[in-house]
Amino acid sequence: MYHLGRAVAANILGKYGAYEDEQANRYVNEVGHALAEFSQAPQVFSGYHFQILDSDHINAFAAPGAFVFATRGMLRLCATEDELASVLAHEIAHVQRRHALKSVKKSRWVTFAAVIGSGAAGSGQSAKFGRMFEGMVRDIAKTMINKGYGRELEKEADTDAVAILRATGYDQAAIISVLEKMKKKRKGRKLGFFKTHPKPKVRIKSIRALITGSPRPTSSTRQARFDAALVSARAG
Repeated sequence: MYHLGRAVAANILGKYGAYEDEQANRYVNEVGHALAEFSQAPQVFSGYHFQILDSDHINAFAAPGAFVFATRGMLRLCATEDELASVLAHEIAHVQRRHALKSVKKSRWVTFAAVIGSGAAGSGQSAKFGRMFEGMVRDIAKTMINKGYGRELEKEADTDAVAILRATGYDQAAIISVLEKMKKKRKGRKLGFFKTHPKPKVRIKSIRALITGSPRPTSSTRQARFDAALVSARAG
């Protein structure tokens, strides 16, 4: 899965480009890793990798192998560390649920498993094996970038994200505040998040029923490090 994820990640980076800001990326990785520790998949092969994409589109992605991406457009939508955490928690939820792998056509999995099981991948069928691998990468990338996972899988990710935020100590309601902003920007939009996710108002209704306790205001310490780390990345 790691190598499949790397190939999908390369596809995403080729389309959007990496935002090369060491301070910003280090900060996003720190927040992401703290959240991952409280997920159902805290340890994965090669660990979690978080990267900012140099794109104005509002979107975030999670490839197999725990490669997580968030665009600069998404970072601009987040006004606090709690809101950023809610975005990353949602993507971590996709990782722990292995949602990306569910987008691979069943016929590819069957053929792929048969080749691996027979040991034929190393005995003259490397070209066929390569084509199957490329097909799986295309299936996943197409779903992530163009189609989305669909309402049920997004609902699963939202449910898990709330649990991760609660366990980590972030404001669970932050995910709703991000979706409220998305709802305002959705009108007339057909790209990025608005093309691949269910309507924000549908998700908000489900999430409200999951939140426990009172909203937690963002601490001054969290706000200060958020502002300092992402000042350039969030600049318009």
